[in-house]
Amino acid sequence: MNDPTVIVGFFLIMKIVKKVEQTVQHWSGGETRELYIYPPDASFEDRTFLYRISTARVDLDESSFTKFDGFERILIPLNNSVSLSFNGGVMTEIKKGESIKFSGEWETISKGKVEDFNVIFHPTVHPSVALQSYRKGDVFPVLNQNELFVFIVSGELLMNKEKIDTGDFVRIDACEEVEMKVLENCTLIFVGISLE
Repeated sequence: MNDPTVIVGFFLIMKIVKKVEQTVQHWSGGETRELYIYPPDASFEDRTFLYRISTARVDLDESSFTKFDGFERILIPLNNSVSLSFNGGVMTEIKKGESIKFSGEWETISKGKVEDFNVIFHPTVHPSVALQSYRKGDVFPVLNQNELFVFIVSGELLMNKEKIDTGDFVRIDACEEVEMKVLENCTLIFVGISLE
């Protein structure tokens, strides 16, 4: 059967941020795209946020991560493996699609050019992060969280008849009907957020 999958959930707010609308910041080793920061008026530079969701492109063979004292981090390599060393320890390979959680306070060295997905969060925030791949025709459940975010790693789908492509990001809150149709094979990252 050639009909795309239809997934229906009930949500209050759905905000789509297309890749071309995302804030891009350049740094010496590549670039980062801020997908979402909470609270919305928080400053990333001043560390006044509770959580931040972003992607990064690392163009260097070796780089040092910026420290985030008082924060935790979750990282998922999107296109290649990356090796990380924490506080001078042995390098650990994180394969494409795997996630790792670590302290933002640790001195972190990375080896390997990579694009990655990041969640940086205060300890009072409890994120759940899941990478899932779907084929046209698959049915997948909608996570039940206080807030749900969806990043399209690859593929194409429709949400309420609006086309969502690779690199787009969606914020969903609660209670309005959202129809999701998988148009082609896709890989998505779901981030659910609970606050203490």
